[in-house]
Amino acid sequence: MDVIGVKRTIIGAVKDHLMQSTPTARRIDVRSTLDIKYLERGDDGVVQNNNAAALAARQTGRMAEFTRQLKHLECFHITDSTGQINEGSLLQLEANGEETCWYFILPCCTGEDFHIAQLGAPVTIVSTSAPIIESATSTPTGQEFTVGKTTYRVVGIF
Repeated sequence: MDVIGVKRTIIGAVKDHLMQSTPTARRIDVRSTLDIKYLERGDDGVVQNNNAAALAARQTGRMAEFTRQLKHLECFHITDSTGQINEGSLLQLEANGEETCWYFILPCCTGEDFHIAQLGAPVTIVSTSAPIIESATSTPTGQEFTVGKTTYRVVGIF
């Protein structure tokens, strides 16, 4: 398996996902249609329709988060594994002695699944603070650990 190629494919899939889910289009619509001076004010001078302002603030926050995540991925250095689990590691785990699960450690898009053709299986993006990763970190290849009701065996760290 070309580990670097697989990692590049995963990073590319995450970037594509971020680009498709970016709030840019909606943010532009909100900013172009939202004009605070047209919001009605009550007798006390307080803006009555604060939902529009809250929406604009949330969209601005989402855009900042999107930009941060994309910048992180743009400068992400893909390397071969050192055998240690850290950001950028690709883990192959066996769940309950049956199915093979793949996990890729990134700080963004956690919980998202991406089908990677080279692996023939989905890869779940997780952070280093995910319970499964915290448990796997101290487990050598070939050994088992349990998270909740699922027992995992570390098949490989790439």
